[in-house]
Amino acid sequence: MREVWFWRGDRLSVFRLQGDRYQAILLGRRFAIARSELLANLDLNALAEYVRYPSQLEAVKAFRRSLNS
Repeated sequence: MREVWFWRGDRLSVFRLQGDRYQAILLGRRFAIARSELLANLDLNALAEYVRYPSQLEAVKAFRRSLNS
């Protein structure tokens, strides 16, 4: 695996394999690298905002609205 993602508490952490070690690509609450190598079209900062919604349904609706705008 080249990337490993963890959701702990209210934080998304992404680790990218560099050589034989995984390095965090999260800097504070924002990503130093806002794109996944594996999912290049997915904005990780936007994804982190949607997981903070109070319900999955609200998050999905907001995500769909963003796709249509």
